[in-house]
Amino acid sequence: MSLPAIRTALDLLAEQVLAGGEGEALVLPLHALQARGLTREDLTVHLERLRAINEVGPDDEVVEDACQRALEIVEGRSPHGLIWDAAHTAAALISQTLGVPEIVAALPYAVEPSDLLPPRPAVATDEAGARGIAERIISDLANLASVPTRADVYRAPKSSFTTRPAALLSFPDRLVLEALTLSVEGRLDSLLPAEVLWPRGRSRRPNESPSETVLGWTSRYVVKADVSHFYESIEHSTLATLLVRRLGMPVLRGRAFEALLDAVMGSSRGLPQGPPVSDVLSSAYLLPVDLALAATTPYVRFADDLFFPAETLGDGRRILRHVEHLASDVGLALNSAKTLVMRRETYEEGLRTPEDDLSDLNELITNAAAVTMALGDPGEITGLLQDLGVSEEQLWGLFYHQTLTLEDVMSGVVDERREMLFDKYAGYLRAAADMLESGAGHGHLDLVEKIAREGLSFLATSPTDRLDARQLAPLQRWLPTLVPRIVEYLGSRDTGSHEWVTAYIVARLVTNVRDQEWETAWLAYAATLIQDHSEELLAALAALCRDSSAGGLARAEALRALAHHGGAYEELWMGIVDSLSPALRMEHQIAVAAAGIAPRRSLTPLEAPPSEDPPRDGPIQ
Repeated sequence: MSLPAIRTALDLLAEQVLAGGEGEALVLPLHALQARGLTREDLTVHLERLRAINEVGPDDEVVEDACQRALEIVEGRSPHGLIWDAAHTAAALISQTLGVPEIVAALPYAVEPSDLLPPRPAVATDEAGARGIAERIISDLANLASVPTRADVYRAPKSSFTTRPAALLSFPDRLVLEALTLSVEGRLDSLLPAEVLWPRGRSRRPNESPSETVLGWTSRYVVKADVSHFYESIEHSTLATLLVRRLGMPVLRGRAFEALLDAVMGSSRGLPQGPPVSDVLSSAYLLPVDLALAATTPYVRFADDLFFPAETLGDGRRILRHVEHLASDVGLALNSAKTLVMRRETYEEGLRTPEDDLSDLNELITNAAAVTMALGDPGEITGLLQDLGVSEEQLWGLFYHQTLTLEDVMSGVVDERREMLFDKYAGYLRAAADMLESGAGHGHLDLVEKIAREGLSFLATSPTDRLDARQLAPLQRWLPTLVPRIVEYLGSRDTGSHEWVTAYIVARLVTNVRDQEWETAWLAYAATLIQDHSEELLAALAALCRDSSAGGLARAEALRALAHHGGAYEELWMGIVDSLSPALRMEHQIAVAAAGIAPRRSLTPLEAPPSEDPPRDGPIQ
């Protein structure tokens, strides 16, 4: 509403007060003024001004009583009382500070999937449809017909014993948050020092890892600082102040931003983890820290991990004290368990992966072969290849009979080394699973998790099974953070001759536990990665869909997997979708639309619920 419109609402309020208005007659102008961004304090001051004018003038009791009734409405003490929670405040302010073009521009970002929940495809957006969505959102907020809602939160494992809150916002809230952030993103990217690799603006994805910078330093030590509970610790009021003061966000928009985050998080702290927009906001929050560090010391930052060069342990300690001081200025603290000063060699060793070993081996052979062949002396390359396990027969074929090329021999060496690494990691993971089952490995879960995470991804590239359910079950039970990697491994198997994969998924779905909803959802998603759609798998997915105690995320993923294999019918589909939260319902709609799947009309005996045990969800038949 423009200033003249606000003036009109104020005039109507004054008329109703002078006439001794009650109930709805007073609520109408007060509600309109609240919806246009006036605060409780603004309205209270205005009504107290009307009371003062009445006292020094006619001193009419009718006017005094009307002012008192209006103040009770403003303060929420009347049956008609206004609501002044963060959600209503956000709705009123957002409608005053955001326009349709800004919301339309934010739409492509608002439909990006969360990186903490089971994957779904990104989708293209239609600009014409986007404008209609934006206009409806602005209208609903302006009339307080719709207000921001508390985000859905799913506990995703962060370690063996702790979790992090994976947040899923309703679509309008996600869209508005993206639009507010877009208004400062370009300014943020220009202010962040080059030492910040990621996150920057969404248009600038990370093109290098911090290790490339760190390995370029010649220091004896590497200092790593990790922020403790970073996303959960971010104060909304401080973030809004930084956005206004340093990035030029208008004050009214900063107030809307703070109220929106308060509403969706149900707290004055914390960013929703999962949506990519929070990565950008986290960098905005660390901007004062980054600017201070860039002016005083070499460093590099990737997310909430900061790295520094140091020549001595004493230098490392001084650097960490400086970082602690800067972090505390914005209400943050360092994670003592992950903050350390390490020797350069230790840092380099921690970067090694199986693919690095194979790449180095290939480079070694290529360089040595090129030099030796150029010199025309096969002696050196012969010794090198013998050391790598090349047989005499292969050497004769390469240098004398010329039945083999150097490329043939090199390929064979790398493949053999790859097989050795496959065996090495499979052996380690089998031993780790046995240790976890016996209890011997429970004191070293962090170390086991680190190597198992690396090993599972590498073994997913193996053409043959190196692990089966006997190893995966204890790894999943004791190290729930590995579930996405386990799902990756399961999806890489050829299920046409690997029935154990389907059996493993079915067993996990059947033993679904409510407080393991995130894990169950991932295993339901795994069912979409395999070709086998046995009756047991379809039955397990259908049973999970009907189990209201399983939680919405798990049921939505089970429904998506069931539809993927052609086993979802309309009655089941509609019953599940209607029971989902607005945020989860939108995620489900995006996922199935991108995958091009839909329910069937007919009902098969397999899918029908047993007549003697009706489902608890009512509409699901």
